[in-house]
Amino acid sequence: MKKIGYFAAIIALVGVACSKQEVDTPTSVDENNDKVVFELKVTVAPETRATMPAKTLTFAQGDEIAVLGTTSQGTSVIPLAVSDVSGSTVTFSTTVDKDTQIGDYAYYPVSIASSANPTVINWPASFDATKVQVPMMALIDLTNRTAEFKHLGSMLKVNLKDMPAGVNALEFKTTNNFTGSYSVDPATWALTAGTLSGNVETVTVNGNGTYYIPVPAGTYADFQLGMRQGNYYHKQRTAALASPITPVRTNIVNLGDFAYDVDEIEEWYLMSDMNGWTSTDKTMRLIKTGDGQYEISTYVYYINSSNPWYKFYSPNYNVEGVNATSTGTLAANMTCKRDANEVFTSTLTKTSGNWVLSDKGYGSDFDRCYALSDVTVSLDGDVSGNLTKRNHNNNMLWYLEGLNVSDNSSKSFKFHVVGNNWGWWIGGSTVSLSDSKPYAGATAANENMSLVLTPGVYNVYLDIRTLNFMFVKQPYSAN
Repeated sequence: MKKIGYFAAIIALVGVACSKQEVDTPTSVDENNDKVVFELKVTVAPETRATMPAKTLTFAQGDEIAVLGTTSQGTSVIPLAVSDVSGSTVTFSTTVDKDTQIGDYAYYPVSIASSANPTVINWPASFDATKVQVPMMALIDLTNRTAEFKHLGSMLKVNLKDMPAGVNALEFKTTNNFTGSYSVDPATWALTAGTLSGNVETVTVNGNGTYYIPVPAGTYADFQLGMRQGNYYHKQRTAALASPITPVRTNIVNLGDFAYDVDEIEEWYLMSDMNGWTSTDKTMRLIKTGDGQYEISTYVYYINSSNPWYKFYSPNYNVEGVNATSTGTLAANMTCKRDANEVFTSTLTKTSGNWVLSDKGYGSDFDRCYALSDVTVSLDGDVSGNLTKRNHNNNMLWYLEGLNVSDNSSKSFKFHVVGNNWGWWIGGSTVSLSDSKPYAGATAANENMSLVLTPGVYNVYLDIRTLNFMFVKQPYSAN
């Protein structure tokens, strides 16, 4: 694959006469409609600067450049596609009206060109990073039929690691707008901002590896990177800058690795009379409390049937049950029970590749089962939500499905619990959540907790006995 050289390319223009003159040397003529086919033969000059050592970017099949063409109908952007690659020479060609007048400049990629003004370009909001696109312009030397492309901006280098399947875009987002129109000074190729309308740029990516984000030269005091699948964010990270980055024209700023390090929370569910022993009921989900450790508090004696038995289900391990002693290694289709009339917490711990159950009792701590009427959670700037639970008083797990986290700014939150003529708060000033650890244990304190999570929809689970909780991001859905 050959793509356009990063710092300069020499273009020989065949079939182009003087500036603003008609095309007078056609390769072929369609006499029926007065069309001509003309070609641009492109060679890539050696790199002369050290900002991108040992990196050669050249044109390839599928690339396009553009010129401006004027006829009696007005001026339009004319794309030229690669028609032949022969060694170091790449031929571009297109078909135009016989009386087309060609402008003074060539453009890459085509989307930057403006038919309204030859020295105004539009900095796009999207690029194809698999082709390493970067905006360039060239002043055409009509006497020698050559043109040397000059870069209009700089590049940000990002190394994507451990990306989930489906990620197809890398997003760069800033506080200030930077996409939109710029005027170009052909003497220096410097840009002067015109009407800037956007602060987000996305580049097409395909798998792990190094990609380049073209940006106008300037000062970027803050920015975010995002791994996207359509509009769904798998991961978004805000850069922690000691000082702004200040990329200049033709330079590359290396932003380093951007890795997918989101915590993967295992699915484990309690099954008992409370949910009809069904594995399709996802409301009795165990809460993650540590690496390879999950807990849930409950009282399985269902008020009508007094059934003391229970077991666990994992769709990831295709396992239901535990052994019959209430402590031990999980085994398929086995159940266990509590021997006393008490509230208890079950803990599943992954040990040497196996999941092991242990229980501990809390006596007759029924006030948190029966006396609570409402539990709420709210995030700064986001929708507040009411938690609920299974329609069984002996359930200690409260949950909220579909809480929207709008962006990855730092947010304060806490839970509010309402009982019979009383209320209390669940929080903790030292508690913070992130993508890599979206779970924690709180205390009965009127203190804000904090979180920074990738935007998306989350299910929230709170164990009212242990005060353990977690935010579980919902997976990508094409709907």
